[in-house]
Amino acid sequence: MPTPGLYQLLLTLSPPRRLRIGALGEFDFPAGDYLYTGSARGGLEGRLARHARAVKRLRWHIDYLLAVAELRGVVVLLSGETTECALAAWARGLPGACVPVPRFGASDCGCPGHLVQVPAEGWLAAVDVCDPNRHPLAALLAPLPLGDLKAIPAPNAFGSRNVGFPARRVISRGVE
Repeated sequence: MPTPGLYQLLLTLSPPRRLRIGALGEFDFPAGDYLYTGSARGGLEGRLARHARAVKRLRWHIDYLLAVAELRGVVVLLSGETTECALAAWARGLPGACVPVPRFGASDCGCPGHLVQVPAEGWLAAVDVCDPNRHPLAALLAPLPLGDLKAIPAPNAFGSRNVGFPARRVISRGVE
């Protein structure tokens, strides 16, 4: 049975690019790290596997950026209580975060955007690395071609004390 939930993709873009994002138009994307918030009501497994594929039909705004950016990590939230928009608002509130393209990923809601550019490695400020083999989502994300996976719990950054979200996990590669 598919596992519904929310997710955030950590992307790195280098060099800077000018991209056409479907009907939104053309935009300049500075080099750097980006955090994209999405939802997968039909199942995280299929959605994350699709995002990780190199070849796919360009359907969503994020597909255009994924075609040229490196997918470095995935944050997964298994909860029916938190909305995609609330999670995107949290991301927009990160220190130094900015919305590079208005309405990116937010064509079906009133949000400023579900993509933020974040300071380099700033998203790791409040997390600790743990053993990915003991992570409950390791089997879910293992099929993704993300290289060596590391599971990073982030209860302080994402826990109920800050914004009412249950604990989430980051699965990432190449980050110490």
